[in-house]
Amino acid sequence: MVLGLWVKLRRRGSKPCPFCNVTDGPNFKVVTEDEKYTMFVDRTPAASEHYLVIPKAHLESIRDLRKNDVHIVKDLWEMGERYFDTKNVPKEQRRFGFHIPPFTSVDHLHLHCFVLPFKDMIREHKYRATRRNNSVYVKGWGWFIEVEQTIHVLERGGRVGFAPC
Repeated sequence: MVLGLWVKLRRRGSKPCPFCNVTDGPNFKVVTEDEKYTMFVDRTPAASEHYLVIPKAHLESIRDLRKNDVHIVKDLWEMGERYFDTKNVPKEQRRFGFHIPPFTSVDHLHLHCFVLPFKDMIREHKYRATRRNNSVYVKGWGWFIEVEQTIHVLERGGRVGFAPC
């Protein structure tokens, strides 16, 4: 945790947010967008296909969201699902989730959208969700949370964190 905090403090204020004002071009391959959200190809894909969905308005992370923000998570997820539907990706090959600070590379909320399988075990571990009580909705200890777990936590009035929630 100390290392993560040091990295966060070091990053703060050093550069403008790379995910604010994303446009299709040499730095981003935008696959779909609307007035509130943008979906683009991840520059270092961890799975056979890997995309990020972001809000156009700057939100730092999943930790900043509360119960009244659950619609944002649902909107991000819906954009990913709709895009995968257009590509006829089978439901069992889809995975969606968020990294939890300080285990984030960019301080702008972004939903990871994967078409499985992962490229290797190291990348699979980086995006491993943990569960408590064998429930898809209850998060255990970990740095990655699946979208269904996120919605469940927020709808209960909880906050997303590294510890079980």
